[in-house]
Amino acid sequence: MLLLEAYLLDPIKLELSAAKEPASLIGSLSAFAWPLVTLVILYLYRESLGKFLVTISARATEIGIGSWATIKLPEVKEATNTPIDVIREIETDNWQESSTLWFKELSASTAPSEYALIDLGDGKQWISSRLFIFAVILQRMKALKCIVFARTLPSGGRRFIGCASPDNVRWSLSTNQPWLELSYAAAYNQAFPPAGAVPVITPPITRIDGSIEPPVAQQIISTFIASLKDSTGTIIKPDPLNWVTLKSGTERATWLTELEVQRLLGVYLWRDAIKARTDDSPEQKKLEVKAVVRKSDPYVAIVKDDQYKSLVNRVALLSEIGQSIV
Repeated sequence: MLLLEAYLLDPIKLELSAAKEPASLIGSLSAFAWPLVTLVILYLYRESLGKFLVTISARATEIGIGSWATIKLPEVKEATNTPIDVIREIETDNWQESSTLWFKELSASTAPSEYALIDLGDGKQWISSRLFIFAVILQRMKALKCIVFARTLPSGGRRFIGCASPDNVRWSLSTNQPWLELSYAAAYNQAFPPAGAVPVITPPITRIDGSIEPPVAQQIISTFIASLKDSTGTIIKPDPLNWVTLKSGTERATWLTELEVQRLLGVYLWRDAIKARTDDSPEQKKLEVKAVVRKSDPYVAIVKDDQYKSLVNRVALLSEIGQSIV
């Protein structure tokens, strides 16, 4: 009862506020004023704006891509066949002696070799172990960027199969044939033993680019191949899926046919190619450059009459076009 009485005696507060006036028509339309004004201006000056946009479009095309006819495709230089033939040698083991001079010449040469062409032939020219060590050593010694795979045609020309970076070749092979990486690691460790294991006469790495001395590279290749050989003849019936029989003996590897390379590399095999221009006219040059730009792989092959002709560095081409904008 006391609580009720106290509640009734407490003063009651009332707040009065004016009712909001309805928004005016002008106020409502003010939010749409600028869009309407913009549309009216665009309508009134539509012809002038149209001519302006046409002019800007033409100039932007010229500034954006430069003169297509003057842009040259950056064709990359191919490595000589000598290192390919030396490392590919599968008939005998005499390559060690004959390759000594080549290793010295390769090390001393300053000529750029961005890619190497590997001809798979009839599928009995290359084996996986030689391709593996080729990719590793040539990348290490000469900064090889790309390996092109082709196959000789009955006509004598070469059909383009695809290309790949040495890293992708190495790790694709290692994934499918783990013994290759293990054998290389052992060969490399033998050439460069751990610190303290043996007295070090000369530093193992003496060049800023990380390349290794020719005798060391030769030793690594020789040890690598020897470790894959069945030197004792203990394997009576080698598994054809993992071993190949050569004149120089049985070796743990697989033959590299076109289908086998496609299987091993999978999505890492770049297959972009365009047809070579029919003449040197500005229009043909323009079409050829545009065709390369439209591709997606870092390297694009140029083919003529279905035969491999050359290789273009697409990344360098895009850089060249980019510089022409400035």
